[in-house]
Amino acid sequence: MERYQSRVERTVKRWQTVMDLGFVSIYNYFSDEESKNIAEVMTNWEYREAGIVWYNQHIRKISQEHLDETVVHELGHIIVAPMSDHLPNKHHKLEEFVVESITKAIIGARNGVQNTR
Repeated sequence: MERYQSRVERTVKRWQTVMDLGFVSIYNYFSDEESKNIAEVMTNWEYREAGIVWYNQHIRKISQEHLDETVVHELGHIIVAPMSDHLPNKHHKLEEFVVESITKAIIGARNGVQNTR
């Protein structure tokens, strides 16, 4: 396994623990396909299973801070998956707004705690 893929797997595992998502089985997949996305989530939320597809072209050169934000963002998609399955396709932007807001709150809380130690 490539070094950057190992870094992704460690980061996902760390944030899964921090966000107390141990009840979800998360699998990481790595793709050489071209994509504008860094990653995408697929869920079987009713079985508490999710897969994250990571696009190698992006993760080869991503900073740790950006990787942390991306992992938290993708985990946010896993959290809201049961709700988003019931939204019409036109509400995709709403899901992205909610997930990005959750991401900013979690990363902000982490940074705030680090700055008060």
